[in-house]
Amino acid sequence: MLARRLRLWAWAFLTPALLVYTVFWVFALGAGLGLGTTKWTGYGTMRYVGLHNVLAVLQDPQFYAILGRNLQYGLFHVTIGLGLSLGTAILMDRCTRGRLFFRTTIYLPMVLSWIVVTFLIRWGLNPSFGIPKLLESLGLGFLKPNWFLDLRSQFYVIVVVALWKHYPFGMLAIYAGLQNISLELKEAAYIDGADELRCVWYVVLPLLKPIMAVVISLSLMDAFRVFEPFYVMVGTKSGTGYLDLDVLSTTLYRRAFVHLTLGDASALGIVLFVLTLSVSVFYLRTLGRTEE
Repeated sequence: MLARRLRLWAWAFLTPALLVYTVFWVFALGAGLGLGTTKWTGYGTMRYVGLHNVLAVLQDPQFYAILGRNLQYGLFHVTIGLGLSLGTAILMDRCTRGRLFFRTTIYLPMVLSWIVVTFLIRWGLNPSFGIPKLLESLGLGFLKPNWFLDLRSQFYVIVVVALWKHYPFGMLAIYAGLQNISLELKEAAYIDGADELRCVWYVVLPLLKPIMAVVISLSLMDAFRVFEPFYVMVGTKSGTGYLDLDVLSTTLYRRAFVHLTLGDASALGIVLFVLTLSVSVFYLRTLGRTEE
């Protein structure tokens, strides 16, 4: 009797969450998958085309150029971002004074909205009154790039700002992992003659593998889902070639809400979902191997 009552209470608490999950995730996913097999502009007749939209996405050369830009964005996050996170976490672990202040200061960019940060960057790089104007007033006008015309420069600006905003998460995760490493292991390495660098390489890093696997996987998933900085910088404008600042999410947005090709946008969303799911599976398998 008691067990039955406990099950009823459990279902009573779980039902609202399951309803929200079903309506806003399962139903939305199913609707998106179904819409990806149609030709529809949001009004008028919906025409079923099967996998034509998905095949058209996979056969489009522009898709691979855009995917390469997402991968390039993710590569910077995995390499430079992980290096910054690891180095900052180790320095923070060695810090004896002001640790709380530095930790809070470094984490502050994570709290800021992407919209606010990107508009601040646009304001700071404005050629009329921003950093370019300051360089010109200091007689360093030759260093003044036209950030708003050079899309390659805009891409690297976005990468730098994204690293500044996102790497604190990895830093805190690795820092928490460092707190769980036994001091006896480090002291044993020092007694055996290891210096600081070898202690980090042979003792600390192997124990941090599960945490670094999480940080790398989340960085890759974020690389496929990134939207706000690229959209705020270029809006719905579209360029051509490598210098175009399109990524997968902005392309999906423009196809759906600018060109009103909802079927093509949903097909691109299906491909994006598969890519993100693949990274998630890779993360789970990697995490399982590191834990073993």
